Amino acid sequence: MDRCPKVTSSNLIGYHTSRGHITRASNLLLQFVGATNPSASITWLVHGNELDRAGRPNHSMAARHVVLAERKLTTYVYAVAAYVRRVVTELVSERDSCLPVSQFETMDDDRDAALVFYGMQPLLFDGTQRTVSLAGWLYDMESIFGICHIEAHLQVLLATRCLAVEARVWWMTEGEPAMPGGTWADFRILITARYGPPPDEDANMPARDPEIYNDMYLSRFLSYVADWSAYPNESMGHYCRRFQEAMLPHIPPAIGDPLLQALFLIREGLPPHVRAFVPEPIAGMTLEGMIEIITEAEIIVQGI
Repeated sequence: MDRCPKVTSSNLIGYHTSRGHITRASNLLLQFVGATNPSASITWLVHGNELDRAGRPNHSMAARHVVLAERKLTTYVYAVAAYVRRVVTELVSERDSCLPVSQFETMDDDRDAALVFYGMQPLLFDGTQRTVSLAGWLYDMESIFGICHIEAHLQVLLATRCLAVEARVWWMTEGEPAMPGGTWADFRILITARYGPPPDEDANMPARDPEIYNDMYLSRFLSYVADWSAYPNESMGHYCRRFQEAMLPHIPPAIGDPLLQALFLIREGLPPHVRAFVPEPIAGMTLEGMIEIITEAEIIVQGI
């Protein structure tokens, strides 16, 4: 940054550094004021010398000019600030008008799509298939793609962020280099060849209970609890069994014991007046044991 001698006048607040040096912006200010109002007194006393309108020390000039009044300087500062704001606004508008609007829309859309995708709590696939099978994970990804209308160019990018442990290492070292710019169909073939059986062997996996399965994906754990009030003609016990079967493959491994978590979700879905008589599930509790407790709680409530 170009520097001039130190300024002693407090009128330059906002236009000099903490050490009192006039900056390039100060020089521009002086030139602007001089150009717009030649009759203004715009000289400053600097170590006994004065600055001319170009911001340079003028040793030949006598110190006969009065420092510009605070009120007058403030008026010019506001004028300059307004002028600068207007110029900057025009330059930014001109720059943006030269770029296709789709660039900004795509950036916003991609960010929103990612937020929605991860908000759906997608499953993690670690390559072991102990918690969720590859077919179940692929179905989970494709269900979210469909529900959230994820564009094709984002599908592989978002899904591969849901790989963990060994599967993550495989993708970074082998998978991604093998299919630069590949589509979801390419990725599906690649990861199936590495971790899963032929697709046709497990193609009907989601059909085990489509009503519960699809209902969970449509709500996508917004409530994240069992709610058999949506199925008035079904017994509570039957619904709990269906809920457990459909929910277990989709409970994230980080939560812990999937069965225990499913029982927690079942309890949370109880009407409050019934839930008050159902203790929280503990390790070792079975689904049948939970159903028995809930049945007894319903009998108690009905007798009250």
